Amino acid sequence: MKKFEDFQRRIIKLTLEPISPTAFYVEWRLLPDIDSSVNYSLTYSTQLNNEIKLTSSNNCTLTGLIECAAYTITVRCFYYGAAGNVFGGPFTSTVALTSHISQLKAVRNLTVVTSSHLILISWENPMEQKLCTASFHVSLTSMRGTGQEIQTEFDYHMITALEPCATYFGYVSAVDVAGVKGNPAAFNVTTDPGIPGPVVKLTASSNGSRTIFVRWDKPINSSFCIRQYEVIYCYDIFVCSTILTENNSLTISHLMPCVTYQIMVTPKMSDIENGLSAKTEATVIAEVLEKPMNGRILFLTSYNVTLQWDHHIESDCTLIHQIVNCTNLNSSFEVMTYTPAQAVTIDNLKPFTKYICYSAFYNKQGYSEKSDEIIFWTKLQVPDPPMNLSIIKLSANSVVLAWAAPTTISPAAIDNYRWTVTFKNFLYELPKHCPLRTVEPVVTYFVKNDQTYQNQIGNLTPASCYFIELSAASESGFGNSTNITIHTLSSIAHKPLFNHVQYVFAASSPVKNLQVESIESNLVVLSWKYPCIPNGKIAFFHKVCSPISTAKYEIEFQNCSVLVGSSKRKLRNKFDQYDNETEFEYTLTQLLPDYTYVCTVAAITDTVENPGQDKRIRFITPSTSPELPSKYDTYRHLRVTVSDSHLTQVRLSIPSNLFSSASGNIQYYSIIVYQDGGFPDKPEHGIRTNNPRQQMDDDVWPPPMRTWAEAAPYPFILAYQTTPDRWMPFKGHQNDGVFDIGADDTCSINDKKSYCNGPLRPVTNYRLKLRAFTADGFQDSWTVPFTTREKKSILRHLLQSDKGLGKGGKPTAVYYLVLYSVLFAVLITATGMAVQYRVIQTTATLQESGVPNDMNFKHLSTKTPQEIEAEYDLLNMYSKSNFTTDVAMMPQNKFKNRYINTLPYDYNRVIIRSGDIDDYINASFIEFKFLQNMLKLLKSTNNFEVENSLKVLNFNLKRLLTYHPKDSKEMEDRSTLILVIIRLIDSFLRKLVEKGNIKKWDLNGIRQYIACQGPLKNTCIDMWQMVLEQNVASIVMLCQISEKDKVEYNIIKCNKYFPNNNEKLVFGDIQVKNDIMIVDKERYLFTIRILTVLKGHLKKTIRHFQFHDWPDFGTPKDPSKLLQFWRVVQAKSPTGLVVVHCSAGVGRTGTYIACDMLLRLIHQDRTKLNVFKTVLRLREQRTNMVQTQES
Repeated sequence: MKKFEDFQRRIIKLTLEPISPTAFYVEWRLLPDIDSSVNYSLTYSTQLNNEIKLTSSNNCTLTGLIECAAYTITVRCFYYGAAGNVFGGPFTSTVALTSHISQLKAVRNLTVVTSSHLILISWENPMEQKLCTASFHVSLTSMRGTGQEIQTEFDYHMITALEPCATYFGYVSAVDVAGVKGNPAAFNVTTDPGIPGPVVKLTASSNGSRTIFVRWDKPINSSFCIRQYEVIYCYDIFVCSTILTENNSLTISHLMPCVTYQIMVTPKMSDIENGLSAKTEATVIAEVLEKPMNGRILFLTSYNVTLQWDHHIESDCTLIHQIVNCTNLNSSFEVMTYTPAQAVTIDNLKPFTKYICYSAFYNKQGYSEKSDEIIFWTKLQVPDPPMNLSIIKLSANSVVLAWAAPTTISPAAIDNYRWTVTFKNFLYELPKHCPLRTVEPVVTYFVKNDQTYQNQIGNLTPASCYFIELSAASESGFGNSTNITIHTLSSIAHKPLFNHVQYVFAASSPVKNLQVESIESNLVVLSWKYPCIPNGKIAFFHKVCSPISTAKYEIEFQNCSVLVGSSKRKLRNKFDQYDNETEFEYTLTQLLPDYTYVCTVAAITDTVENPGQDKRIRFITPSTSPELPSKYDTYRHLRVTVSDSHLTQVRLSIPSNLFSSASGNIQYYSIIVYQDGGFPDKPEHGIRTNNPRQQMDDDVWPPPMRTWAEAAPYPFILAYQTTPDRWMPFKGHQNDGVFDIGADDTCSINDKKSYCNGPLRPVTNYRLKLRAFTADGFQDSWTVPFTTREKKSILRHLLQSDKGLGKGGKPTAVYYLVLYSVLFAVLITATGMAVQYRVIQTTATLQESGVPNDMNFKHLSTKTPQEIEAEYDLLNMYSKSNFTTDVAMMPQNKFKNRYINTLPYDYNRVIIRSGDIDDYINASFIEFKFLQNMLKLLKSTNNFEVENSLKVLNFNLKRLLTYHPKDSKEMEDRSTLILVIIRLIDSFLRKLVEKGNIKKWDLNGIRQYIACQGPLKNTCIDMWQMVLEQNVASIVMLCQISEKDKVEYNIIKCNKYFPNNNEKLVFGDIQVKNDIMIVDKERYLFTIRILTVLKGHLKKTIRHFQFHDWPDFGTPKDPSKLLQFWRVVQAKSPTGLVVVHCSAGVGRTGTYIACDMLLRLIHQDRTKLNVFKTVLRLREQRTNMVQTQES
């Protein structure tokens, strides 16, 4: 047993004595003393290393220590007790610091950041000398010799109050505890340019020689940055000149006297960087003006003259006035004006008189020299206006006028007459839809004076207003004119003279844009526009319509005149037109279907009985669906004959008069056969114009039906067409026809595209109907039942034989097709729904391909690359799907797809409810355990109508979901059946909601993901609308905005639809704000954003997770980073629907969703996984999910 004093032994008085900068002498003393031998362990350690020495003495010398390091020295004793046991005493420690031997090293990573007035210096002290460094010495010296010396304890320092554009030299040294500087780290730096202030002491003055002298001093600050000065001088806001100089003074020459110039001086640091400007002004002193130049006559008559001279000085600041002096033999007079270069008119001159004129300028310096003289003779007197101008004859395009000669001069002195014809306007309003009519506005005629005093003016426009002027001319020129206003007429008919005036008229042009506005089988709406050249006011439109088809009934021609009424309204009987309408409609009723009509429309101008030029249009009324024959006529005339000798065929007798031709000629027929399931007899009909594919090729009409090959493999036979396409049973004038249904034994079960008359099944209840087609519609007859003769129960044999079951009684895909064919009949009968169903078959078939089974972790990890490649190839074969993508391929939706080969399936695409017609977005619901949840809700309804159907569906659905297809064909059948069941149950549940059996049915409650493409610029608003409508909780983004392709070009992979930190984006009426952004700064793996989405009063918070380390068509460099990102999403994402997208929304998106599903199964303690089946289920919901093998 240990003694108490053994525990009291400890080392005291541990002392250190430095021998050198890197060596110490260590000594200690042990209390209490003991007789037995004692050993000691001495440990000296730093943060980087640890060493131990054992000794039996009480001292030790430590050498070779690290410079500038802190050592922890610990001593402990070991001794033997009475029983030979070894005891250890407590630890005793102390700290010692080593020094350095040589001079401190220079600092590292010296960085200098500059601005215009300060520099920021930072550096790093070497790790090995940090403990020896007491401070740092910073020295800075400018080129002028001034500088600063700074002592600091930090590894950075900011020096302020520096000059812009100045160069500084300096260094940084580490200083030890003794004040000794280490090796310096030198630097030199030039401060950034600053913005110079304006120049100072700016002055400008004129010295009288058309110059201004400008002087200034340099700016107070940033003078080192100035390279030159820009001097701008202006005498007008739009008239400026620029001079560049390196001096601080400038003489501006070639200026204009008496002009005040605005002067601006700006320091320039470079061609594009300027300092602040300083402004001043100066006025050039006045001079005596130059004499007027370029005197000229602007206008000369018998009684006045207009003269003008040029003023060469552009500024008139010193001009007082201008004088004009004119003299003749008997008189002299002077005119004064105060505006230079202004035209001066001198009146009261004498006709045919010689005058001499000159001009001069006057200012405060006195008169200028006289201008050169202008000598001219005034003209002779001109004639007065002609008199009594009147109309003799008026027509649509000409007029004959008469007048009397002027009386002030002799008629013989008149040389000629001048006619000026000015077009004013049309006498009717021009239609806006017509091109602008170009009529020559003014035409001038010169007529020699033959003293007949009559003249005809032609080439006029009908129904127009003209202003006509007439003036006479003598040797002195034309005198004043007289005038008259005329209105040309509009009819070609000759009218009797009225007041000795004869009128001739012209007709209207054809109406414009005559077209069929809408057309039905018994009525047509015609529309047309006002004639562009009506040649008058249109009062009526005359319309004639007649059929040109061979009529089976007596047709009454529609011939009438219709009034010009309101635009786009039915025209009524005649009445006067008070306004000028430009567009008209007329409805033709009581037409016959499938007839060709020709209609003509002509305009009738006011006061004219005959129509103008007519416009003709031809159209064919569409046919419609034939009338439904009565049940009596159908059962009486449409007869089925069953023969005992033919078990798989029957004969149908077809009368030619079963369907009436009143709705259009019957062009062809088809016979439709299906198994009698007790459904109500509801004859179908259709109109071609209601078909959304009516603008496509002719092969979409008639509407496609199932073929015999598509319906034959299944026990319950859905409706199929047994006749060829566009089949006509009657030839020539034949009244009846026959057709043997099931007579073709050569039909191939593999030819699913051609209509073939394959054999019927014995002992089977059938129904048939005759479908008649016009050009634009079809009508089914009432169905006629019949039963084929018995030979052997084929259906019972198939269900009980091994063909329905696989090895060991395992059901095959054919078994399920039989089962669900019967199930459809039960559900359709219970709910009253009409479901269109067609099994989609793939063209490719994979024989004897095994689907990988579930595997545990060990087997998954031991898969070879060759096995993975083979499994991926098998996946591509199995995942071929015929699910439609018609909505994504619509013309209005094509521009919303980033890639043409990545489109959502129609059955599970996300629909934007607020988009009305435009409800498309490239996004797909990815559902997990979808059918089980629907069945659970369906079972909770306790509805008696579906109890039996539910039991059958629930039992067999479990087997269908767990069934492993043998090949791609069975896989396709399985997927198709699942799709049909989803749609059927979804429709059924919605009907139960309407009936009140269940309160709510919402697909969103069972959906976990939305896989979508990266938004385009035009689909960002659709993205956020989807987030709001689907109540999305989180968004996982697996791509970057732009990424490098294979040739290292940056390609836009996703448009920026989310804001960065403290940013807000607006998309239509939706605002998105970034409240918080968290970035993984250490490795930049991911970014987390918390976004707020606002639309009206709706507000929602979204978590946005972006992964940065996943290239397109590749894999993350470190898969553990993706796992780390997944854990962050699981921890931070709230419960709810998750949107996952990359660029296309299939490759990286599908891989992430598959990983998420598998990782969840692992967390649920699932020991076996099936990667193949997981990816295959994803591809059933979106094409190309997990796009590459490497993913």
